[in-house]
Amino acid sequence: MAAYSFPLLSSADLASVLHEVLGETFSEEDFKNPQSTKIQKLYATFLQRLINTPMDKINQPQWEASQSALHPELYTDTFPLMNLTLAMQRFMVGSMVKDFKMKDILHPKPKRTRRFLSAIVNFWRFSVEREDVYYNICQEIQGSLAERSACQERTSQIKEKINLIRMNRAEEEEHAKQLQDKIDDLDSKMMAQQQDQAGLQRDISRLRATVAEKAALADKRKLSSLNKKDTVSKMQAQVVQSPERMKADISRMHSTLASRKETKKEKGHRVQELRGQNENCQLLLQSSDQGDAMITAINTELEKQREGQAALEGVRDQIQVEKDQLRDSTAQEGHLNRQRESKQEKLVKLQLQHQHTITALQENVQREQREMEDCFKKQEKKLGHIQVLNEQKNAIKKKMNDEENSHEEQMRKKKDNYEHLLVALDSYHKDLSISWEQADPR
Repeated sequence: MAAYSFPLLSSADLASVLHEVLGETFSEEDFKNPQSTKIQKLYATFLQRLINTPMDKINQPQWEASQSALHPELYTDTFPLMNLTLAMQRFMVGSMVKDFKMKDILHPKPKRTRRFLSAIVNFWRFSVEREDVYYNICQEIQGSLAERSACQERTSQIKEKINLIRMNRAEEEEHAKQLQDKIDDLDSKMMAQQQDQAGLQRDISRLRATVAEKAALADKRKLSSLNKKDTVSKMQAQVVQSPERMKADISRMHSTLASRKETKKEKGHRVQELRGQNENCQLLLQSSDQGDAMITAINTELEKQREGQAALEGVRDQIQVEKDQLRDSTAQEGHLNRQRESKQEKLVKLQLQHQHTITALQENVQREQREMEDCFKKQEKKLGHIQVLNEQKNAIKKKMNDEENSHEEQMRKKKDNYEHLLVALDSYHKDLSISWEQADPR
């Protein structure tokens, strides 16, 4: 905005505009011969109206600054004036005026006062013109904030879903860990049972082989006994033995038969034991089948858990996709906001250029009209009267220059006297502090 200028208003235009803005009555004489109190009040009123700052806040001195002075009661009237000057300097910088000083409040000059007021009026007109744009931007910002809050709420909901999924996953992992521990225990038991079953199978096969051998041996002995019985019967038919020998053979045969019966009985007991072992092996086989069924059920449960894990991964991928979409939407929103801001800045610049162009054209037209009127008036007057007026004008200019020079000389002298007074006052304060320290060494 520093590249643009503002139109310099006349005293009549300023009076009408100030009456329109502030509702107070001003005359052209107030701007041709400005008074310090009235101009100061006018600047304060503009600050209150344009930047919504109460005068109590402007006039209130800072506590540290007021306490750093040796005698703050001497500056009760100076602090409000300095605060008003600082506030006006900062405000006038925004109105494209950078040379506002305290003397423009204490000793205002007509040209500078008219230029400052023209800048303030230009700022007021610009602010009034841009109110609609400002309100539209505020509404857009509120809409963007509402969208942002909606996105944040949706993000919080997604985070809650993610936390719930994580909690469920942690519970499922704990359950899976317990099942895995059970599976490990069952595997260890099943391996032990398989080892026992393998040992029992080996014992059963060995016992079966032994039983088969003994059955073959018994059959062989039975066949041998039958053969011997046939031989004995043949021999009995051929040979007649003595009774004593027959009794001895019979008793020997009875003893042999008794021993054979005892052996058969022992073998029957052994066969019963082998049958019991076989039944135990069958029970172990049934237990093994049950363990296998349990392992199959556990594997089915693990498969379901894997499917749930796959579904969880799918939900997690979906959440990640939604996060990426949200990030892309946020980036796109920022890009659109930046484009909107750049377009608004370009629109403001174009409007300012258009306004300044129109203002310059209006000023040129007014200036040409005034020049034409002056030309018509000059043609109506006589040359002698013009010469007299010129002489009077030169005399007045010389008088004004002399008065300005004398006024500047007086101001310079007063400034020098004021500086000497400040130096003397500092010296007096210094001497007073030294005397006070000497009088009160504590």
